[in-house]
Amino acid sequence: MEHRHQLGTGQAQAAVQQQTQKQRQKLMPAVIQGVELLTMPLPAMQSYLAEAALGNPMLELFSPGGQAEAAPPDTGWEYGDEYGAESEYIRSVPRRREWMNYPGRDPEELFNLRGTMFGPDTLTGSLELQLSLCRLSPVEEAIGREIIGNLDERGYFVGGLPTICCYYQAPPAVGQRVLALIQSFVPRGIAARDVYECLCLQVEADCPYPEIARRIIREDLPWLAENQTARCARKYEMKEHDIQALFQYIRGLDPRPGNSGGPPDSVCYLIPDLIIRRQAGGFSVQISGEADDPLCLNQEYMDMLLCGALTREEQNYLSGKLKEAKALMKSVSIRHQTLRGFALALLRLQPEFFLKGPGYLRPLTMREMAGEMGVSISTVSRAAQDKYADTPWGIRPLKSFFTGSCGTDGGAVSVQAVKSRILALVHAQDPDAPLNDTQICAALQAEGYRISRRTVTKYRQALGLASRRTSRKERL
Repeated sequence: MEHRHQLGTGQAQAAVQQQTQKQRQKLMPAVIQGVELLTMPLPAMQSYLAEAALGNPMLELFSPGGQAEAAPPDTGWEYGDEYGAESEYIRSVPRRREWMNYPGRDPEELFNLRGTMFGPDTLTGSLELQLSLCRLSPVEEAIGREIIGNLDERGYFVGGLPTICCYYQAPPAVGQRVLALIQSFVPRGIAARDVYECLCLQVEADCPYPEIARRIIREDLPWLAENQTARCARKYEMKEHDIQALFQYIRGLDPRPGNSGGPPDSVCYLIPDLIIRRQAGGFSVQISGEADDPLCLNQEYMDMLLCGALTREEQNYLSGKLKEAKALMKSVSIRHQTLRGFALALLRLQPEFFLKGPGYLRPLTMREMAGEMGVSISTVSRAAQDKYADTPWGIRPLKSFFTGSCGTDGGAVSVQAVKSRILALVHAQDPDAPLNDTQICAALQAEGYRISRRTVTKYRQALGLASRRTSRKERL
């Protein structure tokens, strides 16, 4: 009994003395900050940087009165030969803010107006701010303010331009020039005099066929409403799939840029994080905000830190803030590099989409994107979170480029391509005899799509299309 008691005591002591090793991953504050910045969309990042500059004396936002930094050299990537199409050249175009020197005005004063007098978070304030940054005479600026004041809830100009010019004793040509200038402001299509002019103003020069798109808007909108692609293709001597792509592009334009859902001064506009434009010979990639309020070191405090006249406590404080400032500036730079790499990878993985339209979006996963960029899947997910890209085919969420696949006789196509085909079939149907899901499914299967009727129903509901029964009730 005594031997058993001693053995039990030894085992208890061994259990008490046993140590367990565990490995825990602890991220450095700079890494956490970089992850947070990559996840933020542009407006949230700008607010974050402004708050950081207020809390760190070693940081300041770039002042428009200072010298503009020289643009870094362009770097390019070539692709397209493997697709059997024309060779495309992708150029990374840096974005740079250029500030004008206005006679009699302090540039710093213009910078301060951004958040005070005009209230740029409102439509009227945003337009007046853009007007103030143009080189105009006092009379031209007064005419511009009158034009902005005569916009209705849709964003259309409903005033009399000859009357405004007469009031300010200006020639009609001056009023026309100021109106054309305001029509070039953001949002596109603002200050138009009718819906046709509004839509034509929104057709970008990088649209594959801008002049034909404007002609369709001015002359053939009823054909677009009825999806008469064949008739339109014969008129303009184009391929039917190109006309279909133009129809989709025009449907993505906003006929009410002032947003009639609420007062114009309560409109909040979407800011894309990536801007991808088609140019002669290829595409250009811009990162929104790459040169907007960039952080820089406060030279005054840097001189104080280097002069050696500070106490040890003051020197330690500024040294710590300097380290934080450099870490934040590096995180912002990494964010821009990651987004640029994301855009360039999209151009390499989705060339058909950027050249021909949404119907040519191919199946893509985040794993493929991560492999193309040389980063982890989590980095791709953070880069795409709550961000948008302004493409030649409209503004799209970055996550919309990652789509599942649907089997066909010729391979796999993206879900977006199938939805586009369903949309085309519904638009081309006879209004008096609308197609049901079974008929749509049969039409798709005849074209080689391997799809079930249940999947057609799911896609139709996702597109917001009414069922056959609902369509008949609406007709009655």
